[in-house]
Formats: sequence, C-alpha cells, structure tokens
Amino acid sequence: MSHALPLHIKITELLSREIAAGHWQAGERLPPESELAATLGVAVGTLRKALAQLEQQSVIERRQGSGTYVKHTPQGKGVYDLFRLELLHGGGLPTATVLSLERIAHPAKVPTFGGSLRNPDLQCFRLRRLRS
Repeated sequence: MSHALPLHIKITELLSREIAAGHWQAGERLPPESELAATLGVAVGTLRKALAQLEQQSVIERRQGSGTYVKHTPQGKGVYDLFRLELLHGGGLPTATVLSLERIAHPAKVPTFGGSLRNPDLQCFRLRRLRS
C-alpha cells in the first residue's frame, strides 16, 4: 500500500530543504527551469508547479526575463519540518513504510473528532508506519 505525495509536492519539499540547508542563499539565483528540471529528473511543468508553491510561500521570487531567486530560508512551512535529514549530496525526503493498518474500536482515551459524545459503536483506524 503506497500513499506517496504528488511529485510536485516532493519537489517543493526537496527544494525547500535544499534552500534551508544553505545550498542556495537568500538573493541567489536558481538554475534555469529547464536545467533544474533535468537535474531533478522531472518535467518542466512539474517543476513549475513546485516553484509556484514556493513562490506562494514567499521562499522564492520569480522575475520575468531574469530568473528565480531565493527570498529567504523557509522555516516551519514544509511537510517534513519535524525531520532533520541531510544526505551527503544534499537535502532529502524521509520515506514511510506502512507496517499495519487496522480498524479498531474507538479507545476511550482518544477524543472524538467534531464532538464530545461517545458512541460505543464508533470505530477508528490505527496506522503504524516506519519513517526512515
């Protein structure tokens, strides 16, 4: 069972980690889109979706005819900000392996979403993952 993130989100997170790790500094120009897409092994359209998300987060600034520049180091905006993972060749993404997924009776100590009433027939799911 695999519930991988969409590729453009993975690229967004990867670029965000690269910037946070200091591989590109504030004010520095990123490589041209076609070159960066080729380096990452993705289509230019996928890279553009990732860059648009980083621009929306104010991490980068895209200047027509000039290029894409780092605005500031991202902090607290990424999916993987709780992880500190650095590979020898740059930033990286943690992976997750689903160990088990089971339907269980709702534990009394776990709050109910959207209300406080307890229903003895209420069920929930227990998901166990191995992050690496």
